[in-house]
Amino acid sequence: VLECYQFGAYSLSELIWVNPPPEAAILKAIETLNAIGALHEHRLSDYGKQLASLPAHPVIAHLLKSSFRHGLEHTACLLVALLE
Repeated sequence: VLECYQFGAYSLSELIWVNPPPEAAILKAIETLNAIGALHEHRLSDYGKQLASLPAHPVIAHLLKSSFRHGLEHTACLLVALLE
């Protein structure tokens, strides 16, 4: 969903999918993106654009970005290494 939004595809139901994702999965992804601050008024926020620029799942990217604000980069990198 983050990548679709990054490319301006905000109405995912209008996309032509080979195998469309379940509606529940899309809604959960949007809920998660809202929760981590990646969306603002159904569009990518500046923070969401920063997350999209990282080659990681949005939640992992959020963990990494947040860790720098709190001085926990080393711990976050260890967690990411374990999760990935």
